[in-house]
Amino acid sequence: AWSDSETEEEEEAAVIYQQGIAAAQTVSCSRWLKACKSRVTTCELQHYGIGKRGVQALADSLHANFRIEFFNLKDNGLGASGVAAICKAAMSGGAPALQELDLSQNQAGPEGAEAFAELLADAQEASKLRTVIFNGNGIGDTGAKHVAKALEKQSAVPCRGSSLTTLSLASNEIGSDGANAVMRAVAAHSSLAALSLEWNQIRDATEIANTLRAGCTLHTLNLSWNGLSDTGLEQLAVAILEVPTGERLRTLQVGHNRVSAESATPLCKLVGALDVLDVTGNPLGAECAAALIISSVAEPRCTLMALEVCVRNESPLSALLTRAASGEQLDSTELDAAGLHALAARLPPPLAPKPTKPSMNKAKGAKSKGAAKGTPANGSRRPT
Repeated sequence: AWSDSETEEEEEAAVIYQQGIAAAQTVSCSRWLKACKSRVTTCELQHYGIGKRGVQALADSLHANFRIEFFNLKDNGLGASGVAAICKAAMSGGAPALQELDLSQNQAGPEGAEAFAELLADAQEASKLRTVIFNGNGIGDTGAKHVAKALEKQSAVPCRGSSLTTLSLASNEIGSDGANAVMRAVAAHSSLAALSLEWNQIRDATEIANTLRAGCTLHTLNLSWNGLSDTGLEQLAVAILEVPTGERLRTLQVGHNRVSAESATPLCKLVGALDVLDVTGNPLGAECAAALIISSVAEPRCTLMALEVCVRNESPLSALLTRAASGEQLDSTELDAAGLHALAARLPPPLAPKPTKPSMNKAKGAKSKGAAKGTPANGSRRPT
């Protein structure tokens, strides 16, 4: 039994770690030992080389740590067994203050994903675990389905609820089958607000669109770097627009896919429906980009991220896109001066947007905060 004294509890976590390290005959992580003794709430151990030999002592100590709220263990060579040890340590009342856990880049594979799924299933409303990041672990469709089952398990007991609000499965070799399983589970989840599936292999957006259409708790979805086509984008747009305002997705990130000027109409409609739309890195072309800028001026509540979309860098349009991405609101007179209406008119009907009415709006404030923590709004950098 743990002592009633908070100080002694923290000292106990340090003692447990030292004893475990001695038993494993491996090198101690001084930063973790200091975190236990000093009772800090945040510990950044990414790239520390904990390894499979050192992880069990760390896990045992974590279970006894009553202070840690934010714990980063990214890139420590834990393997499936090490990931399982950490997940088990944070379950069944262990690490009760833990709010955010990052286990990215630890070679977890499908086996580690199964243990990770058990942690998700254990994240009940009474716990404090809100954000879990599991990027770059090569879990594939098999691992994604383990995660989906865990989310479904949470939903199956409505009275229990869930604490989980943010989940990142980026860069995990997940295909459409795995993504579809996750999205079906998300449809019934009670608390998940932000999901990142960027840098995977999701080509088919049908099930994702169905989930968004049916209504869910998500307000932020990141599908950047997946090879989605115009067909997939249109499916997403139609689904989002069918949901009543106030209940629909608020931030959609589809940067660096295969979306072209053929998607000008659905993209312009999304500008009018979302708080943040990120299409950075898609081959849209100048005409489509001009149409999007025009739509964003007509619907100023949406922050448009449309950088690197096959527009000449030195052009007035490129400058306007950069300003829009920073959160600045443009004036319609600037669009006329830059010739954007004429440019957008080159799009074949019905892709060309209607001309906007003159606006005297001034600069809007800072960049929108709609994106999930740990997932960049412009989708331009591979998640780690």
